[in-house]
Amino acid sequence: MGATIKGDDTGALALFFKCPGKQRSHDIVFGCSIREKTLKDVLPEALETIGQFRFDTVFSLARLISIYEHERCPERRRFLMMDPTHVFITMSGVKKAFLYFKNCCDHVFHALATHDGSPLALPHDGGTGLPIEQLNEANNEAVRFAKGNSWDEVDKGEEASKLLLLLPDGFSMIETFFKEQPN
Repeated sequence: MGATIKGDDTGALALFFKCPGKQRSHDIVFGCSIREKTLKDVLPEALETIGQFRFDTVFSLARLISIYEHERCPERRRFLMMDPTHVFITMSGVKKAFLYFKNCCDHVFHALATHDGSPLALPHDGGTGLPIEQLNEANNEAVRFAKGNSWDEVDKGEEASKLLLLLPDGFSMIETFFKEQPN
């Protein structure tokens, strides 16, 4: 990944960073709890069938969050999460994953606190097959987002699906059955 002008390591700001769980580094004591977390800790409303899924990198958590938010069918959601070859991330998922790691991993928190804002470049695609340019863009955007936000402020649940019903002009008694919403 690289270092800041001051020489601080920014390796923890990579999508594929795996928390080493070290207790002490450069006179700083790290107390990370990320290694014991499951998806249920991240998304308390998740069903038990997927709640026990574990993650070890920002990317793996972003993948689980992205599938959770995107897939509506619980069985398909579980199947896609179980399949490690299903590579799918969204910007929302990456941002939330970085925020969660910031909340539970002192390595990520320290790297965010000392990062000077310069662009980060991933050295590889983590074996995902995704274009490195897109991964770098997602990584940098999520780091900027994580620097200015906290896990407690983010909406963690499923986004409510809005239903838009279009009916032809000739549909009779529309006002009887449907009430127009202000939004």
